[in-house]
Amino acid sequence: MDQTFSFGVEFCDVLEKIQLTIQSFENISRMILNVIEKLEECLKTIRNGTPTTMSSTKQQENSLKLHCLQQPIVKGFMDIAGLTSVKYSLYTMVILPRLQPQLFANRTVSNTVLLFGPPGTGKTRLVHGLAAESNAALHVVTAADLLSRYVGETEKKISLMFERLQQNEKFSILFIDEVDSLCRKRSSSESDFIRSVKTEFMCQMTRVEHCRNFIIIAATNCPWDLDSAILRRFQKRLYVPLPNWEERIQLFQLLTKNIEIVPFEANELEDLIKQCDGFSGSDISCLIQEALDIPLTELHDTNIWIKTKEGFYEPVMEEFPDDYGSFITTNIIISCLNDLPPYTVKSRRITIEDFQQAVKRTQITVNAEDIKKYNVFIQRK
Repeated sequence: MDQTFSFGVEFCDVLEKIQLTIQSFENISRMILNVIEKLEECLKTIRNGTPTTMSSTKQQENSLKLHCLQQPIVKGFMDIAGLTSVKYSLYTMVILPRLQPQLFANRTVSNTVLLFGPPGTGKTRLVHGLAAESNAALHVVTAADLLSRYVGETEKKISLMFERLQQNEKFSILFIDEVDSLCRKRSSSESDFIRSVKTEFMCQMTRVEHCRNFIIIAATNCPWDLDSAILRRFQKRLYVPLPNWEERIQLFQLLTKNIEIVPFEANELEDLIKQCDGFSGSDISCLIQEALDIPLTELHDTNIWIKTKEGFYEPVMEEFPDDYGSFITTNIIISCLNDLPPYTVKSRRITIEDFQQAVKRTQITVNAEDIKKYNVFIQRK
């Protein structure tokens, strides 16, 4: 009896091992089939010259359109302080030929523009303002949108982009940001892939240099890094400089027009603008944001509040406004910031001292050596 039971147990173990072995063979077979399918896809890629995982031409077109078509971030040139001469040049090149074509009857209209200058001076905003002023379709691309790991695919994207722009019925602006990352100076050490991309880009620019239905605008912070053949294809090259005295005042007024500020003397503003010498438009914007953060930071150390007639809690200042009157004595609240109800806290108004303090905290992004480089480039241009 015991022998029969032992034999039955051993037989069951053998059957289980056989089942596991068969299951392993099935898994191996599935893996082999997957490998065969992958090899077949690779063979198709080699025969057709196009990876099977790559999108079709129509899908590429839709994807590129989805990524590069943008709405202007400004309503027009009035939302951009200063840069009057650059605005006039862009208006004359882009908008005036469409409004007054008889003025350009016997001359060639440029349709390629290079905007160059220090970072943060408003090159991108100028393009968006131009698109808003001209009611143009704005297409914004960077090197990342065009470059591909597949050989020959980048050239196809560039060709497709220019082809679609020529077919577009609506007037369009193609804005290539940081064009130096795509078209740096050619060298003997660069790869054939990079050289082919540059060649394709230059050929496409040459083919559309007299097209009236769109304009190409490129921007760069390093114009001296661009290939000379690329520079030659930009019929107009406009320098976007740092803001001067008057433009810094315009920037300050534009960026603070919706901010409640304690009134200050004219000489205090002049002193503040003087301290901003060498600041770019982006630096001044950062300065204002830094000043706006100062009253908000003070709220964390505030424990005494006044509840206003509108139901807001404001921090108690050293001097109470006259309009509080007897209202003050009955509406003092002692609390920390986190214990006050949501949507009920107001900070104090911004003062000139906040801006002066923010100036000291804001770092200049453009130095004198950079300006010298731009001056040398302009003289050689």
